[in-house]
Amino acid sequence: ALDMEKGSRAQMAVRFALSNQNVSTAIIGLSETAHLDEAVAGAHMGPLNSAAQAKLEQLYQAGFQ
Repeated sequence: ALDMEKGSRAQMAVRFALSNQNVSTAIIGLSETAHLDEAVAGAHMGPLNSAAQAKLEQLYQAGFQ
């Protein structure tokens, strides 16, 4: 799995969207304001680096096992 320096799962999802040219829109589900704060913090971290993207691709190919 990816380490937490990449952010929480929600933050990594936002960062994935920022780093993937095939994603034009990210819909953030919010049931409390803390979720918005977390998403914004992820956006401030910027796109995932190429090493993190490669690790995600490996996890995807392995069915996240």
